[in-house]
Amino acid sequence: MPEVLHIGYDIKDEPTPICEIQEEQGKTCIQGLVFGAEVRELRSGRSLCTFNVTDYTDSLQVKIFAHDKEDVPKLSAIKNGIWVKVRGVVQDDAYARELVMTAKDINQVKAAATRKDTAEEKRVEFHCHTNMSAMDAIASADRLIKQAAEWGHKAIAITDHAVAQAFPEAFSAAKKHGIKVLYGIEANVVPDSTLIVHQPQSRSLAGDTYVVFDVETTGLSVVNNTIIELAGVKMKDGEVIGQYESFVNPHEPIPHNIQQLTGITDSMVRDAPELDQVMREFIDFVGDAVLVAHNARLIWDSCRQAVKKSGSRQWEIRFLIRWRRPVSSTRACETTA
Repeated sequence: MPEVLHIGYDIKDEPTPICEIQEEQGKTCIQGLVFGAEVRELRSGRSLCTFNVTDYTDSLQVKIFAHDKEDVPKLSAIKNGIWVKVRGVVQDDAYARELVMTAKDINQVKAAATRKDTAEEKRVEFHCHTNMSAMDAIASADRLIKQAAEWGHKAIAITDHAVAQAFPEAFSAAKKHGIKVLYGIEANVVPDSTLIVHQPQSRSLAGDTYVVFDVETTGLSVVNNTIIELAGVKMKDGEVIGQYESFVNPHEPIPHNIQQLTGITDSMVRDAPELDQVMREFIDFVGDAVLVAHNARLIWDSCRQAVKKSGSRQWEIRFLIRWRRPVSSTRACETTA
């Protein structure tokens, strides 16, 4: 039998649910599944093991130092997938910028009882996302398929957001665990009725000059919000031949959520040029080039409104004439295929 992990003293304390640990506290005991385990040697020569523990109410990062070289093999025994009981002090960690437990004692324990599917007629899950679905799931295809097989399911469908990267892993896992996989996708499509090219002309991106541009604004309202940054890259034959970038002084505080989203703060735009100056410079920069943008309708309307705010009819007419050939990719709407 493999040696059971045991560092420090026996832990007889009852574990605290991790979800209840919301601030620094003294001697604390937790128990759960290990994941994200890593051992590394510090510049000082000491070894540090960091790992996460989850009891499925929440998770907490744990760190423990090796006091001498004899302790390093013990730290290496802290593996992903084992269950441990850990006792230590919980403090705000300056490096991790979150609560971290510095462990004193670690005991390997028996894994908690797993959930069972006791239904006589097993279901087939038609809507599973893997960790290939960005910002939407964390489980791998192998883990999902293994779980479905353990519950006695005959099949499972993998339907990630707009990607098929999980299919190879799912194919291998299906053979390993003896279960059928249904391969699907949640596709991003553009409705046939949505206009994505405005005022089209027979022009080639291979030979013509085009400008890929974007704006940052204080919000999503074209009328009530204003541009705080305008930037573009001029391209020809696949090469960058020019760049333009400028902040814009909005003469109003940038909302906190916009600062978090864009990284643009009030101090960065306080001494920036006025909007009409930036628009004129950018119109001259664009010249007769084709315009390319993501979510171009919002960007187009924001720029047009900015020219109107300048109060110059001459510049508004010049804007409409020079920007008469935009090629735009609109925001796709999501559907399930």
